Amino acid sequence: MRLLRVALSSVLLLSPMVARAQDQSVPRLINITGVFRPADGQPPAATETITLSIYADQNGGTPLWQETQTVAIDDRGRYTVVLGAGHADGIPPAIFAAGAQWLGTVFTRPGEVEGPRVRLTSVPYAMRAVEADTLGGRPASDYLLATDDTRKATVASRSDVANPTGTVNFVPKYVDAVNLIDSAIYENGGAVGLGTTMPSDMFHVRFTNTGGNLTGFAVQNLGNTATSYSGMLFYDQNNQLGQFQGFNNGTHEYRINNIARTGGQFDGSINFMIGSSSKFFVGRNGNIGIGTTTPSADFALDIVRSTDALISTTTFSPFISASGLFARAARGTPSSPAALLRGDWLAVFAGVGADGASFGFNPNANMHMIAAENWAPGAHGTAIVFQTTEIGEVNETLFTMSILPNGNVGIGTPSDLVTGLPTATDRLQVFGDVRVGTTGTNGCVKDFSGAGLVGTCSSDRRLKKNITPFGSVLNQLTALQPVHYYWRASEFPDRHFGDSQAAGLIAQDVEQVLPELVETDSDGYKAVNYSKLPLFTIQAMKELKADNDALKQRVAELERLVEELFAKR
Repeated sequence: MRLLRVALSSVLLLSPMVARAQDQSVPRLINITGVFRPADGQPPAATETITLSIYADQNGGTPLWQETQTVAIDDRGRYTVVLGAGHADGIPPAIFAAGAQWLGTVFTRPGEVEGPRVRLTSVPYAMRAVEADTLGGRPASDYLLATDDTRKATVASRSDVANPTGTVNFVPKYVDAVNLIDSAIYENGGAVGLGTTMPSDMFHVRFTNTGGNLTGFAVQNLGNTATSYSGMLFYDQNNQLGQFQGFNNGTHEYRINNIARTGGQFDGSINFMIGSSSKFFVGRNGNIGIGTTTPSADFALDIVRSTDALISTTTFSPFISASGLFARAARGTPSSPAALLRGDWLAVFAGVGADGASFGFNPNANMHMIAAENWAPGAHGTAIVFQTTEIGEVNETLFTMSILPNGNVGIGTPSDLVTGLPTATDRLQVFGDVRVGTTGTNGCVKDFSGAGLVGTCSSDRRLKKNITPFGSVLNQLTALQPVHYYWRASEFPDRHFGDSQAAGLIAQDVEQVLPELVETDSDGYKAVNYSKLPLFTIQAMKELKADNDALKQRVAELERLVEELFAKR
């Protein structure tokens, strides 16, 4: 964004006759002062290169004459340049004879374009005077001001003239080449009103429009590059540029840029308020506060409210879409991100409470996602861990619950000393007792089919069909051979077998006599359904009881027969 203010004054103070006599010996120079505001919003350099061009037309056309100079610029962007100083004879008189009327300037740096041209007037035009007793070849009488009576008569004859005598404090405007009337601009005590005689501020625009096609203020930049901005500049009491806000034609960006600084450091902020209360605040460090003007330096976004401070996300889409929070993490820098290492945090959701004195920084409970391995293309292992704080403690307990990269869930699991991750060697591993149920002695642990494994499980006849009693299993059950054994843990580390002696059955042996108790997993290894063994044991006990009852009857019958024999003797 560039603001250019040009003041023209000639250092050639000669009458037209003298100028004509000394065209070949006296330099023809024009002193120009201005203020340079770079288009990129940054401060100008101590020296800048400027090209000055003289045109016949206000817009378009090619320069009649131009030169390039290096100028010194102060800390406020102000500069002074002598037009023509780059040529031994200054500006050639023929330039003005060719119709030169407009001056254009442009600084040589990226994004800069030539600003609006300024009309060359007053003394510089004396260099092209060719008759001392005329003005532009016309007698001086042609330039006599009209008398007040003549002006009034002329103005009164016009239908668009409302006040031919003029009104105090109204800025006049020409209705033709000679006559003036009141304009819509009113000025009083330095305050200016457009459409109002009671300006409420230094500049006040008042109008009525119900169609929505007028807003009261319009700015347009005809450039079409990525550095073509239009908008407003704000200066402080020291005439230092502090802020710009406006629109970019090329990128369609609306920019609010606070460049106020102290000692070379940018220290401004941006505050959005409603009813004198801050609602959205951007601090000097870039941290954002919602409901606070002092966002914590520890948080990029700090929300403070006296009621709920919840964040809600919603998405509606005919396709699969997500609604939530998406966190990204990397080592390195924004311009050169580096891969994560094992144990690095990808994201965290934490809760911190006040203890009556202040908020601590360490979370009292949190859930965080961590890298479970050193990341590389094709290797993005992750885990989720949950932490809580025990009663009477102030620091969270490490890894209260965890979900490991393989999907295993651990509750109360300690950290692995090698990987730093919690351990869970099965889909669910609990370091401690497990309690199920809702009241009394209810509660059931089921298998995938819903059949009860252990506990108080649903077994109502009304919930079952195709009920078939067990057949004889005593012989098969007694054919099973319980054994003691050790797992081949070192050969199958992924199965996380223990190294102590265990007891059980051999699946292949069980399959020979009770195949319904044996299942084969996806790797071809066999497993025994130990939960059914008690049921088979019950059936075997029933068979033993039946045999025992039959034996009792035979014994009883034999005893009766023996007693009869003794009675006949």
